[in-house]
Amino acid sequence: MKMFRKKISRIRTGGQSGVDRAAMDFAREREIPLCGWCPKNGWAEDYPDPPGLIVDYPELTETPSEDTAQRTKWNMRDCDAILTIIPESTESSPGTELIL
Repeated sequence: MKMFRKKISRIRTGGQSGVDRAAMDFAREREIPLCGWCPKNGWAEDYPDPPGLIVDYPELTETPSEDTAQRTKWNMRDCDAILTIIPESTESSPGTELIL
């Protein structure tokens, strides 16, 4: 498992449920540094009330705004590459559309 650490220097994510959360758990399990921006108050679909997902994922930093688009734009701005996974059977989200 240490081979991932040599090839991936850090994982940046906004912490939403699904793939973002899976990436965060993957990073933790393999001791890969984790970071990212999340909306003010740590908002996520499954963490709607403050302090939100910051409780379980303190590696994330809150943006000044509750707008999820700011989180997405700031994470895109601060990364070197973006991996977007869209299963064929699902519709894309507003955040995915913003990235594309």
